[in-house]
Amino acid sequence: MSATLPTLYSGSVKEVLGPLTVASAISSQEAVVFQYSDAFSVFDWGRLPDHLPHKGEALAMLTAHWFAELEDPASWREFSRSNAALGLRKGNRFGAAFIELGERLQVEGLRTHFLGVWDEKAARVLPLADAVSAPFRSIAVKRVSVHPPRAVRVMGREVFDYSESLRAGGPGEARLVPLEVVFRFNTPEGSSLRARLEKDPDYLARRGFGAVATQAAWDFPVLEAFTKLETRDRPVEVSEALAISGLSGEKLEALFFLTAWVS
Repeated sequence: MSATLPTLYSGSVKEVLGPLTVASAISSQEAVVFQYSDAFSVFDWGRLPDHLPHKGEALAMLTAHWFAELEDPASWREFSRSNAALGLRKGNRFGAAFIELGERLQVEGLRTHFLGVWDEKAARVLPLADAVSAPFRSIAVKRVSVHPPRAVRVMGREVFDYSESLRAGGPGEARLVPLEVVFRFNTPEGSSLRARLEKDPDYLARRGFGAVATQAAWDFPVLEAFTKLETRDRPVEVSEALAISGLSGEKLEALFFLTAWVS
């Protein structure tokens, strides 16, 4: 645990510390620190007794690197010339809006919540370029409000009430969107997607993918939305994802398309 920041949340492999204020030449904003440990967990079994030396440093440094790459328009311009990007464009199932987003990323980059590397000794946030001379295990990100849904009983069934989350996020408040978007390029043995398709052959059609050959790998990923703050993550159709996210249809579409590009 940091000597200078309190612990807000302890997970099986990392801690969230803070809050703190990060000042820039333009403005100040609230932030938290993600501190990665050498512990590891497997599925839902929780933390295992052994540690992997330097795992925390590897995770923090990889995370910081990829945030910096995603924010840099030059990274997207380089990616756009790759065979992977060509395959995405050819396999695109969603038309011009998907292509337009890729073109915007080449000009603007992808705005993220990454702020820099947390220097515990100096108790300050450093730009990534100033921190790469030595390993680190903590990064600073913009703070967002988190509003888990409430489990309630309606007509004898337990359901999740997202009304508090939907009321949050006023002017100037960043809010966690309680969704996880998962991309898949195939359905190998043991895939949960394969199991869902066996139970419900129309599962992908309701998500905009129509007929998909499950025996082959796909150039364009199949995208699924899952709840993130319920007792168990469950797949949801686009209509329910729209209802519980509080996003406009255009922003939800952009969230899906970004996942496809970033994949």
